[in-house]
Amino acid sequence: MDLTKKLLLIKELHFLNHSVVHGSYSKAAEKLGKKQSNLSKDVHSFEERIGVKCFSNVNHGVMATHEGLEINEKAKMIDGILYDIENYSKKTHCISGDIKLWTTDGIGICLMPYLTAFSRKYPDVYVNTVCSNEMPSFTNRETDVAILYAEPKISEPVIVEKFSLRFGLYASASYVSAHGYPKDFDDLIMNHYISDRYEYSNTWNEWRCLIQRAKHVVSYTNSTNMLVQSTKSGLGIALHPINYAKGEPDLVPINVGFELEHPCYLVYHKLTENTEKIKALIQHIEQVLNQL
Repeated sequence: MDLTKKLLLIKELHFLNHSVVHGSYSKAAEKLGKKQSNLSKDVHSFEERIGVKCFSNVNHGVMATHEGLEINEKAKMIDGILYDIENYSKKTHCISGDIKLWTTDGIGICLMPYLTAFSRKYPDVYVNTVCSNEMPSFTNRETDVAILYAEPKISEPVIVEKFSLRFGLYASASYVSAHGYPKDFDDLIMNHYISDRYEYSNTWNEWRCLIQRAKHVVSYTNSTNMLVQSTKSGLGIALHPINYAKGEPDLVPINVGFELEHPCYLVYHKLTENTEKIKALIQHIEQVLNQL
């Protein structure tokens, strides 16, 4: 295959990948800054040339066929290789440059104070942190390192290390001053205000039972930051990571015999584990997670 055909193939695979991701030629074209008619024409030309139908039409878009998904996986591998080549420089192999870190906002709020120490130690490393509950693609290099509550797909070329976070009940000093300290668990659920996070009931049966029995659930949120702020403001008692809360002078532990644990997963791409800047961040995060 000559160079012109190779370049055409890479371009078409790029269009195919965006069409798979967005489930629509028009959305993929908008993302790529192309006309929808030109993108769909390029995809159809690719299908005709290789003799495989990659998409089926569905309401309001397209859906990748089994063959289309298989080709897209190979396209992502090529994209990953091109990413490595593009970033293969001296800067990549010393402790400097950019690192993409993906985590949830819950883990992020616990981790951020410790990232300050990493930044002071490695001032030439810029950590670009994205908080999301969705698992990023390592094959597509959406991230270099991730810390997640959900166990990742082992089908991707990743290394996974498992840790455990402990959670306990906390209130603000202003709340305790205004409403008193719960005498026991029954006093907590009968006479005190509780702040809840939506995901907690799906994560722990014990928490779901507490919320069902509690007489005064005063707030719900899907944000860890909002839960922290509502607790600090004295709105109610809430569940927080224990070692994080210990570092918050505004939070008072509510010791009524109620603690929970949840696993978290440190994940990174196999091809980056020996890159110095990635290795340094992973070692730092491992130390932090062992503390938490």
